[in-house]
Amino acid sequence: MDNSAYIIFAIASLSIILGFVALLSQRIYLDATTREATEVEVPFFGKIKSNYPALVFAFLGIALAGYAFQKAYPPPIESWTLKGRFAQPEGKDVDVTGTLTLAQDPIVGIK
Repeated sequence: MDNSAYIIFAIASLSIILGFVALLSQRIYLDATTREATEVEVPFFGKIKSNYPALVFAFLGIALAGYAFQKAYPPPIESWTLKGRFAQPEGKDVDVTGTLTLAQDPIVGIK
């Protein structure tokens, strides 16, 4: 892991910590037109009276940490060896001067 990953991890950690400190201080921002507290629906947490700067800090830090982790520890490359043979179907002539294209099938059941 090179030094740039450590720097990105440090910035991400600082951003997450500052975001949560700002969330705990709970400054509530009012919508300019309605003069009411803005609310944000966050999955797994429900509705939160928004503290946009704190939410931006926290989510930016999480995204930055995820990016740095993915770049620092990429998934290993797997090499495959394919063995087999092609058989001509009975009763049909096959043109053997073509190209073979391999494609990965999508996972069944996931859309």
